[in-house]
Amino acid sequence: MMKIGLVQAPSLKDANANLKIIERYAKEAKNQGCEVICFPECFLTGYAPEESKKLALSKNCEAIRMLSEMSIDQQIDILAGFMESEDDDYYITHGIFKANGKTDFYRKTHLGEKESLYFSGADMLPVFNLSNGVKFGIQLCVEIHFPEITKTLSLRGAEVVFAPHAVPKKAGGRKDIWTKIIPARSYDNRVYMACCNQWDAKCFGGGCLVTNPRGDVVAEYLEDNEKLLLTEIDIKEVERYHQENPGKRYRYYPSKGRAELYE
Repeated sequence: MMKIGLVQAPSLKDANANLKIIERYAKEAKNQGCEVICFPECFLTGYAPEESKKLALSKNCEAIRMLSEMSIDQQIDILAGFMESEDDDYYITHGIFKANGKTDFYRKTHLGEKESLYFSGADMLPVFNLSNGVKFGIQLCVEIHFPEITKTLSLRGAEVVFAPHAVPKKAGGRKDIWTKIIPARSYDNRVYMACCNQWDAKCFGGGCLVTNPRGDVVAEYLEDNEKLLLTEIDIKEVERYHQENPGKRYRYYPSKGRAELYE
């Protein structure tokens, strides 16, 4: 069993202030026995595409270094997103800061219409390892509407897919949308899905949801308030689907697909 934490909380347009919020939640999650905590999309910088040139951070900046040190000090893996600048390009990036001192980054591949005016899309769907060895992928916000991403991550070995969001309230309630598509992503690809969304009183709608490889909801918080959602997930449940002869109950459907038939 592995205990994870998901956060819905206000994010400011101030990296130093957001670092303090991240540290507070990381300490709380660690004290509750979590091995990893995931924050919403662009939580470190705030989600503001039109202000990306002002707010974006380099992967080599002081705030990123502090997040890495925080993860080591607290002995918890921290997944936190930010608007990234590199040379003349800008990306929506999610940082992976591990308790063992290693750092990875995922850049968003599929962008929303507004995002495409300000950011470049990446072209890789990597699978990472947590400090404890659990394999996971990241699927950011609008990317959750592309089932091919979840399937690819699963086929590449992901046992958990973290889905950090920055969805405003005007886009509709997370409950209505997530409870339709997130269980299907889990069931079809035999992975845990772990979603969280930015929240504040005015703009962002919040929401945290976890589903298991059978497509069952195992934890949720869909209220209009700040929250750290904690839950345990059973990695052995994912492994059962990858046995040599798993039986009908544990069929692993992604491996049965005939890619030559699909466009």
